[in-house]
Amino acid sequence: MGMAQQNAIDSLLHVLKQSGPDTNRIHTLNQLGRQLCQAKRYSEAMKFAREADSLSLQLSFLSGRSEAYNNIGCTCLNQKQFEEARQYFNNGLRFA
Repeated sequence: MGMAQQNAIDSLLHVLKQSGPDTNRIHTLNQLGRQLCQAKRYSEAMKFAREADSLSLQLSFLSGRSEAYNNIGCTCLNQKQFEEARQYFNNGLRFA
């Protein structure tokens, strides 16, 4: 993982600490999940993607759920969990 990627993760974590339970938090959670997946930190990526999904469900924020499912699918795909990835990608399309 490069320095720029770690800086992006650190910045997103800082924003997350200051955010409330709103759609901006969901966007930050999804961005963080993407960055962590790219950094091959899969368990952390999954944690933030699932939090984004949960909050999106509470707020009825469908595009946030779609993005969270896509992030979970990407994380599964990178871990060679192909069937699970396909299911998350397909389910994410329902919310798009």
